[in-house]
Parts: sequence; C-alpha cells; structure tokens
Amino acid sequence: SLTNELGTVLTTRGESYNGDSEFEVFEESASLSGVTIEQGILFMFSLKMARLAIALKHNRPFADSLLDLMGYLVILNAYLGKEKEKSSREINNIDTIIDTPINCRYEICTIS
Repeated sequence: SLTNELGTVLTTRGESYNGDSEFEVFEESASLSGVTIEQGILFMFSLKMARLAIALKHNRPFADSLLDLMGYLVILNAYLGKEKEKSSREINNIDTIIDTPINCRYEICTIS
C-alpha cells in the first residue's frame, strides 16, 4: 500500500540523509539557505507540488511526486510536534524556576 511504501521511503531516506539528529539534513539546509527549518521543508513541498503539476500537465507518471509530498507533510508534522514539545518543556521549566504556577491552555499562558 501507499502508506507502507511511504514508511519505507521515510525510514530509508532518514537513515541515508541524517546524522546526529532526525532533522539534521533540514537543519543544515536551512542554515545554508538562511531560512527556518519549517520554511526549508515547505520549500521542498512546493518543489514537489511544481513537479506534480508539470507531470499532470504533460500526462506523465506522478506516483513518486505524491509519495514525496506525503513524506514532506509527515516530516513537517513531526518537526512541528517536536518543537511544540520542546516549547512546552521550556514553559514547564520556567514554572519551576520562578516557583509560580503558569497555566497554559489553547496556546495562551497566564501566570497565577
């Protein structure tokens, strides 16, 4: 199935492209390009969208482009989830450092 193939592609490419971090290739690419990691991933997504549009326009095979598009969405989702978790940990650390409860709900934080 397409989802199994996506899992295989993501695993294989992740092992081939990354080193110390699961997002190292995107971190390095963003640094070299002067953009954020999110912008770098979205750029790759837009490149794949352009390739898909051209393939459809010229009646060429497009399955690989669809697979790549799904892959970049999965990667972006994983990266954003990691950043949100990191941000949440930082907020919790601040809570313990200042010894004042900080309440967060729906991305809005208040100090009690």
